Amino acid sequence: MSLDSAIVDEIIRSLSYTHVNGGVILSCFQVNNTDVFDTLPIIESEFTRYFENLLSSYDIVSALPQLKVIAPFHKETVFNRSSAFTLDGEIASKLCTGGAYRSFEGSSKEAKNITSILSNFIFEDRYKESFVFTTNKAWSDWFFDIAWDFTWIVFDEHKSRLWLVCITDTD
Repeated sequence: MSLDSAIVDEIIRSLSYTHVNGGVILSCFQVNNTDVFDTLPIIESEFTRYFENLLSSYDIVSALPQLKVIAPFHKETVFNRSSAFTLDGEIASKLCTGGAYRSFEGSSKEAKNITSILSNFIFEDRYKESFVFTTNKAWSDWFFDIAWDFTWIVFDEHKSRLWLVCITDTD
């Protein structure tokens, strides 16, 4: 789905600057199949299989061919449950620490402010109703499989949306 938003553009621009040799993907998908939400695993041991199926789905692969998704994932990828309440801080932290050669040009407060605006844009005050998962592993060939790989997957069941934020860099 189209993300015509100044804050999305600002986040992409900022993360692209800090991850200059890698890249950033920030996408949102309108989910028509409610099984995506109904089958969301609770047990950690089921996360990898679930995300392999989800991230290699036709809709994601065709919308984001640059990800070069191959399932099963080529290495053990561990996904962790995170929180909608901390997403802005997690992205601000990655923005401030930056990639291999660049860090955020603004202050940490500015980074936190823009990522907070992004979180508000994504969640629209539905923090308790959304689920966030993360990994710092290279789950597709798009990632450089070095220290600067990170993915956030956000499930917004109320709006039937799935958000995908990926960053990578290399030296």
